[in-house]
Amino acid sequence: MRKLLSRQLPASNAITWITTPEGVLAFSRGDDFFLYANTTDQSFELKLESDSQIILASSTQAHLEAKTLTLPAQSTVWLGKITK
Repeated sequence: MRKLLSRQLPASNAITWITTPEGVLAFSRGDDFFLYANTTDQSFELKLESDSQIILASSTQAHLEAKTLTLPAQSTVWLGKITK
């Protein structure tokens, strides 16, 4: 897993916190790596600003379509920017 994520991580160590609903923690590293962690017992649909793809998810119910992330309860999703 570490090798998979390390290929996706930008060289910068700086993180930027993303505004989310209460109980959801999110940050980005650079413009092409994002983490969303839902610590609540409810699912959220979050509108994303950039085109991304799921790199890894702790739940098989996590879903990303049309820049909308379905983040199930008690789950974490790692996203990477789509490079064209």
